[in-house]
Amino acid sequence: MAEAYLRQAAASVALKRYDDAVAQLKFGLQLSPGWVEGPFRTAALYGDDKIAQTNHLDALAQAALDRPSSDLLFLTGVMLYFAEPQTRAEPLLRRAAGLSIGETWYIDPFL
Repeated sequence: MAEAYLRQAAASVALKRYDDAVAQLKFGLQLSPGWVEGPFRTAALYGDDKIAQTNHLDALAQAALDRPSSDLLFLTGVMLYFAEPQTRAEPLLRRAAGLSIGETWYIDPFL
């Protein structure tokens, strides 16, 4: 069931509803932290439409640059984590953890 929240978060990213996407990811992780290790990749959602995937990731990355917050960096890192290659996500996730005030339970599974 947790993967459904990942898919919902990806849809929210496409709609530029980034706060919703962060909440959906955190809820999915509360349900099942292990889904991070699963086979899901965002490319499966986009199929052959690589341009849409790139545009959505670019818009999200720009939002994170415009107002760098732990949540936006986390979201960008997660979306890159489920894209290929996963190694591009680590610097963003580490920065998100550094900016996070208090808990990093939702970031830690990706690192």
